[in-house]
Amino acid sequence: LKCARRSGSRANAAMPAADSATAVPTRLPQHLVIPLGKLVRWVKRVSLACLLGCALLCAGAPDDVHNSVQTAFSVLVNARADYARRLASDSLDPSSAECSVEQDSPKTTTEAPETHGGEQHLLQQVLSFLCLCFLLSAAVDHCNLLVPFKWRVPFSVALCLTGMLTSFVAYNVLLPLHHHGTLQGVDVLTEGVLAATKIDPHIVFYVFLPPLLYESASSMSWHVLRKVLASSLLLALPGVMINIVLTGLLVKLITDPEIMTWGGSLLLASILSATDPVAVVAALHHLGAPKKISTLIEGESLLNDGSAVVFFFVFLDMVTPSAPDEMKQCPGDPTFGCIFFFFVKLAVGGVVLGYIAAAATWLWVARVRKHHSPNLEVGIIVVSVYGTFVLAEAIHVSGVLAVVTLGARMAADIYVDLSQKGRHVHHMWFAHHGYMCNMAIFFISGMVCQHFIFQDSCHGYLWKRGDMWLGLVLMYLIIHLTRAFTVILFSPFLRRWGYGLSWKEGTLLIFGGLRGAVGLSMGLIAEHNPHVDKRLASTIAFHTSGIVVMTLLINGSLVDEFYNKLNIYPMNPFRMTHVRKALFRVEEECQRAIRRAKADWFFRDVEFELICRCVPDLRRIVFDEAGVPQPHDIESVHHVLRALVVRSNMRADRKQREQQQLSPTLEAAAVMGHSPR
Repeated sequence: LKCARRSGSRANAAMPAADSATAVPTRLPQHLVIPLGKLVRWVKRVSLACLLGCALLCAGAPDDVHNSVQTAFSVLVNARADYARRLASDSLDPSSAECSVEQDSPKTTTEAPETHGGEQHLLQQVLSFLCLCFLLSAAVDHCNLLVPFKWRVPFSVALCLTGMLTSFVAYNVLLPLHHHGTLQGVDVLTEGVLAATKIDPHIVFYVFLPPLLYESASSMSWHVLRKVLASSLLLALPGVMINIVLTGLLVKLITDPEIMTWGGSLLLASILSATDPVAVVAALHHLGAPKKISTLIEGESLLNDGSAVVFFFVFLDMVTPSAPDEMKQCPGDPTFGCIFFFFVKLAVGGVVLGYIAAAATWLWVARVRKHHSPNLEVGIIVVSVYGTFVLAEAIHVSGVLAVVTLGARMAADIYVDLSQKGRHVHHMWFAHHGYMCNMAIFFISGMVCQHFIFQDSCHGYLWKRGDMWLGLVLMYLIIHLTRAFTVILFSPFLRRWGYGLSWKEGTLLIFGGLRGAVGLSMGLIAEHNPHVDKRLASTIAFHTSGIVVMTLLINGSLVDEFYNKLNIYPMNPFRMTHVRKALFRVEEECQRAIRRAKADWFFRDVEFELICRCVPDLRRIVFDEAGVPQPHDIESVHHVLRALVVRSNMRADRKQREQQQLSPTLEAAAVMGHSPR
């Protein structure tokens, strides 16, 4: 009946009117959406089945079940009590300024040589943690795709929450059992997870950050980036300076003056000035926002990451007066001339090194192209990305700006010199590598945030104080107010430069300033520095982690609704009518071609009715939230091919039965000497 209705609608469909075209609901394809009611019903059924199973098990052997549950809880309680006693006997007062940052971590460095050997044990920890990280990230991404679209959360937000949950389980369940000696089979995994919460920030900078920076910079349209480059530089250089000064002043007013000095407040302000709008840019791409606004947000983020890192190291010298001169950027007391020279060296030096690396990469790729080796072309670019970052950090210039410059020159010149297959391999490799690095960096960020806010003994007293949470909420408001002041201050230039900037786009620019991996890495560097006051390092780590989590949960999750409420780019009311008329004419041409094919003797055995089931009827297309056409009421190619196979088998069986029925007649005719005809 469905096939008959579909064939009848294809044969008798008329051209839709303008009113009926606008009345079609805009929703996603049916095969991509799981109804929420059906999902809830299945959850209820599974829960009911589990309850019935537990009831039957308890009814069959109540004593055994009670003893097993009591034993499991007693083991966990005893393990937590034993771990608490050991921690209380070995640790110092959390409020002390001399508390160690390594109290909670398992003694892997001393126990490892007894069992496996130091390097092998460390390698096992890293590999086991990476396997767990990518396994949970892939599972979260898959489950997120199964949720109806309007209930989904951004992937980065889901990864951060998963990392926080993993860290909570590791410290409250796995660590007590590990010290109690209960977890003998998964001790390596437990130690790897616990060690990841105290990850060295240089691992994030050197391993995960370069491909993400390059992938983001090289994927932007150079023609659009060139138009908004002046606006991005205005927000990334003087805008970051103004933002740091205002944020540092307000942070100094709302925090404890004994802990948060002027240098510490400016250091925290420089950390909070680095934006990471991954979730916002992904949402804008999905919502069909113009490239000018997404490129402006992404370009400003890439550039202000480099400038914020430069200011971070300047203010780090101010809070570490006892550090040796070889660890400082400006030995002795920092002067204005030394700070200015250091800033120019890092910023200008990073850009110059990026241009030199881009020129060397272009010359090498141009010579390799004639050999038709796309893998070698992409390999050269990968080496250039990591090599540029490592070389920049070795000669003390900005590695972030160097890689961003390399990616921008790649989008402008080098990409067109790649072979056709090399472009495809380049796009696929960096897209996949960026996806994996994004999974790892947000998962680790969630673990580090949960550890800094709740677990570490140097910070444990902070989360129990209400004034710290009040200060965190005020700081969340401060970073948005200072960013709004900066955008309003430069609005006369932003409205005239490039594509211009309306007040709605400026509001989205303010709301889209999320904090992420770069800011958290700088917070880790400050927390790991032994010359920074421990109370100041604890406060910086607490507020940095809290701001990262709050911006991801609030701004990252609400950017879709915020964009739709603003209605920045209203749709032309005649666009849908024009698109539907064009699709109607295309469908008429398709039907005319199908009728000609049916009349041709060469296609006499083709099952057109079955094939048309997986071909969308362009007269019945629906549109999603971004106004993109989506197919409606079609079957998958796999189902259609299976139906074709079934019909072909039925024909073969029918033909075989007919031959079996005719075989006695043919044999008798052959015996009598008659013709088989």
